[in-house]
Order: sequence, then C-alpha cells, then structure tokens
Amino acid sequence: MRKGSAKCIVFYDWEGEYSLKDWLAIAFKFFQLLGVLPDHVLLGSQPDKTKASSIEELEKKVSIGKSLPKVVELFLTIPGFKQLAFGWSVFASINSYQTKTMMFCFDKELDGSCQDLLDEIIAKVTRTSAQVYGIVYERPFSKGPDMYAYGMSSGLGYSEEEMKEADSIGAWMNERIALNRHLKGHFRDIYSVNILSQNHVNSLIEGMTLARWIEENKVGSLKPLSDKVYCWSVPQSQIEDARTAIKENSLLIVECCR
Repeated sequence: MRKGSAKCIVFYDWEGEYSLKDWLAIAFKFFQLLGVLPDHVLLGSQPDKTKASSIEELEKKVSIGKSLPKVVELFLTIPGFKQLAFGWSVFASINSYQTKTMMFCFDKELDGSCQDLLDEIIAKVTRTSAQVYGIVYERPFSKGPDMYAYGMSSGLGYSEEEMKEADSIGAWMNERIALNRHLKGHFRDIYSVNILSQNHVNSLIEGMTLARWIEENKVGSLKPLSDKVYCWSVPQSQIEDARTAIKENSLLIVECCR
C-alpha cells in the first residue's frame, strides 16, 4: 500500500468557458513551483476516453485553437508505477465535459508547508475566471485523493465507519448529477480552505449572512479574491464547529464521516 498523502486544490463549475491556454499556463507554473516537470499527458473528449499524448501535441492544439480536448491531465509519475491513476506524485487536470472540475494535487513531501503554493494557484485561477466553488484538502494516496474530488472512494474497507465514509463521498457525485446545491450557496463540507461565491457568503447562518457570522464568531478568515469570489480559511481547530453550524442551518450537502 502506498504511503504518504497528497494536498489537492479543486475548483468546480466556473462560469462560462475556461481558456485552455490560461489553464495550461497555470498548470505549468504549478509544476514549476514544485521544481518538477510533467512526464505523462492524457487528452480526451471525456474522462473515460482519454489517450496518451505529449506536451508538444497539447501546445500545438492550444495554439491552433481548434478541436480542443475537453479533458487534459498532466502527471509526474513515481518510479516503477504500475497504474497511472495511482502512480503520480504531481497531478493537474481540467475537465470541462458536463460537470466542470479543475484539480491541482501534489505529494506533500514535495512541499511540506505548501501555503505559498496554494495561495499562488488559487490567485491565478480566480483571476482568470469567476469560480463558483472550490476546496483544498489533504488525503492519503491509499484513499485516492484525486478520486475524492469527483465523489469516488478508494482504499476503504467494509467496516461500518468506512462504508459510511464511502457513502458520504459518493453522495457528492450524486449531488453534481442532480441537485447541484453548491451553485446556490451550499457546502460539500468544511475544509481548511473554501473558495466561495457570492451565494455562499450571503447564505444565512443563525439569522445573519455567512460573511457576518464568520466575522462575529471569529471562525477563520474571509477575504475577497475578486468581486465574485471569496476565500474562507478555517483553522483545523475550528472546522468541527464550522461544520456543525453549517449543518444546523441546512447548508451541508454531505455529512462526512469523521
């Protein structure tokens, strides 16, 4: 079983079309900040129809601007990997097929503190589009950190607690197929970093807007990233209290197992 964990920055359902040229520039910067280069590229029209390609071919497609892939995945792999999906140390992807998802994940051993990296990638993405929702989380490689972003579980057993966790993870996939309440100001869960829309900060918590509730209760910090996007950072010691408040005010989409 693979050891270690990955830190992931995930953005969901941005407004309009996202420039693949802009995304590629951010993805290259992401790898550069970690001091590495991608060694595998997958391109495709949808997630289950990707094929191996190259950076040169991707850049050619982007420069021409026609027949652009809906899915782009860049990897830095670990030595001797057997399956690409489980053999990466750095991963960046954009999926604009149906449900929009953008992801930047890396092995925490490459950047232990990683705060500057997180701040720079979040700033670059939110400057180039109006984001609706985003999260930052850490998850063991043995439990599929990239799969978690989509609402898929991996590496869980059959104990009552693990089955409950699998159900809660899968509920996020079902949410994005059907209700999509995160577009209206609801939360998948509370994370160390939460990228929020105006709908989120205007959501009512205990009779006041989330923005005011955060300020009055001093639950982390909320700062604007643009006129439409906000970043709510929550210390680990306050995540449970924030989760409880969100849940009690009917804004929690998925009740995660802890």
